[in-house]
Amino acid sequence: CTINPGENEAVVRYALDTYNFLSLMPQ
Repeated sequence: CTINPGENEAVVRYALDTYNFLSLMPQ
């Protein structure tokens, strides 16, 4: 299956934002 560069970039941005959000949350 082919992946759209735009969609892939959006997914990567979403993943990075989620990771940053989770990492900033107090443990």
